[in-house]
Amino acid sequence: MEITVSLKGRVAVVNLIGKLDLASAGQLKERIQTLLDERRCLIHLDMKEVDFINSSGLGALV
Repeated sequence: MEITVSLKGRVAVVNLIGKLDLASAGQLKERIQTLLDERRCLIHLDMKEVDFINSSGLGALV
């Protein structure tokens, strides 16, 4: 999974590319937690290029 973050004002746009599964769920959780710690008001997840997601990936989103 490739995860990139671009900042647009108070919005953090998180672009996800590839598979969101057990191998990448932890990486996504860490990235989101970092944004929360930075007090970003809005986090937009762009998942249009995610081609697979399993229960571990869904758990990371929840």
